[in-house]
Amino acid sequence: MYIVIWTRFFFMRFRTKIRLWLLVLLILVLLSKFSFKALDQYYQIVHDLKVLNPRVSSSAQIDKVLNDLETIPYSRLDQEYKNETLSNDDNYRSLLASQTYYEVYRKDLNKKLVGNFRIKQFISRDKHYNKTLLNKNKPIYWLVNPLLPKKMLELQEELKALGYDRDAFILRNSHRHPVRNQQVGGASKSRHMVGEAADLTIGDINKDGRYSEKDKQIVLDLLDEKIIGDLGGVGKYPGTRAVHMDVRGYRARWDTHK
Repeated sequence: MYIVIWTRFFFMRFRTKIRLWLLVLLILVLLSKFSFKALDQYYQIVHDLKVLNPRVSSSAQIDKVLNDLETIPYSRLDQEYKNETLSNDDNYRSLLASQTYYEVYRKDLNKKLVGNFRIKQFISRDKHYNKTLLNKNKPIYWLVNPLLPKKMLELQEELKALGYDRDAFILRNSHRHPVRNQQVGGASKSRHMVGEAADLTIGDINKDGRYSEKDKQIVLDLLDEKIIGDLGGVGKYPGTRAVHMDVRGYRARWDTHK
């Protein structure tokens, strides 16, 4: 009897605090269940509520976004990062030593870089990305050749001019540090490691209500003949929706993954 009375008193006295703790516990459970994806989505929503984040539709806008980011030369990169990503390995040092990296903080991740594609879509989602989600003062070291988003913009504008859906493709990945590149089976000298490449997944480009090989061919033809031409690579990957584009500076074409 006394236990029941004491329990009721305790609940009435501290019910506000109990409810608050239950809410905190529920949030923690949800975050642990949905992990960093939920946290990433949360920061995207908060970013878009706080600041204007319009579509990026010009080369000048791309330059402004990139110029607003802090930069750091390879020689000053965090040693732990170099070791963990094999960026200091003999096989990759010659490729990366001359590079200047962008330092991307949590506040930068959701800024749009080209069209409606955000900076974070050009970055590998790995433990380094997750550390930045958890710590606003922890940067991600990111490589991107400014010509790459500008070529993506050209592709979008050409599609629009031809009456196609300029947004009917997804950016699957772009920059990959050496360890990430190994994990996905990338080429040993992949242009992804220096931020010169993007892999796209093609959708309903011609707006006929479904995806078909015709949609992919439209993109491949534009990349091959007009957008990339002799200035870079185009990976065709027959039988899939995937298309690779890069700005390596010389012509390269292939059908299978390499």
